[in-house]
Amino acid sequence: QRVELDGRDITDMASLLCAFGEAINGPGGYGGDSLQGFDDVLFGGAGLEVPCTIVWHHTDASRAGLDAGALAAWCREKLHEIAEEEDEELFEEGTLWLENTLAAAERGERSLFDVVVEGIRSVPERADCRHQLKLELR
Repeated sequence: QRVELDGRDITDMASLLCAFGEAINGPGGYGGDSLQGFDDVLFGGAGLEVPCTIVWHHTDASRAGLDAGALAAWCREKLHEIAEEEDEELFEEGTLWLENTLAAAERGERSLFDVVVEGIRSVPERADCRHQLKLELR
């Protein structure tokens, strides 16, 4: 399978999920409902078949929308959600990652684009060796 993304259409997380869902499943197709949901879709099912190559065109446009500010806002939102949970200790590891990622975003060292790309590229390492997923940035 080959999935083509037009980065000019990807200006935030919601538009990434929409563009990805439509690229694999057609208009209105599901590409996840969050960063975690997107990650789940990358492991197959929901229309994505492996082996798969994701070709992301016009990445400069996507980088602009999925910048460090977008990552910082996403981290703050997730940290707020965790703070409202009854048992925050269940999320201790995730909280630490979010806090470190937020600090890096606030220093301008990481962007939401970086996190998404790292997530896509790490799928073969996190899955069994038969799960072939490749990303081409253009």
